[in-house]
Amino acid sequence: MFSGNMQALSGLGYSYAVENKKRKAQKVLVQLNEISNQKYSPAVYMARMYAGLSEKDKAFEWWEKDYNQLVCIWTPNGSRSYDPLSDPRFAALLRRMNLQP
Repeated sequence: MFSGNMQALSGLGYSYAVENKKRKAQKVLVQLNEISNQKYSPAVYMARMYAGLSEKDKAFEWWEKDYNQLVCIWTPNGSRSYDPLSDPRFAALLRRMNLQP
């Protein structure tokens, strides 16, 4: 499919998740985990998948990992990928990153 392209794969998986195609989304999540076990992968891609699956706790675990790695390559402003996460932890994370919600 997308072989090692984490960004494209997480986008596909996110789309499956929000379209209620949970089984397909879970398969993509397995692929992402396999890739991340083989090479460095930005945590944001896993967070995106869990956000799409409405697994808030898992999404925040991955965003915290991304933040702690000082990678923070994602910009949530204007992205609909993060809409399912109306959660105070999300606003707090944005403030810590100096990205006011």
